[in-house]
Amino acid sequence: MTIFALRALGLPPRGFFLVDTHAMPDAARTHNPAVIAAASGLPCLGVMPHAAADASWLAADAWATMTNSAHSASGL
Repeated sequence: MTIFALRALGLPPRGFFLVDTHAMPDAARTHNPAVIAAASGLPCLGVMPHAAADASWLAADAWATMTNSAHSASGL
């Protein structure tokens, strides 16, 4: 949820977290915590580092299995 959305709902955020979406650094990601903190008035509570996804556990037919199970459970 965005800071704006939380405030619109009357929920005062205490800070924000960021997540690195890729391993390669760039200037924007370096400055984002300070820019968002200055614009929002909230502290950056942390930046979660990028971690390479290991999808080897995901079976090739997982999506079909999940959607078929959902349809079966709902009676569709």
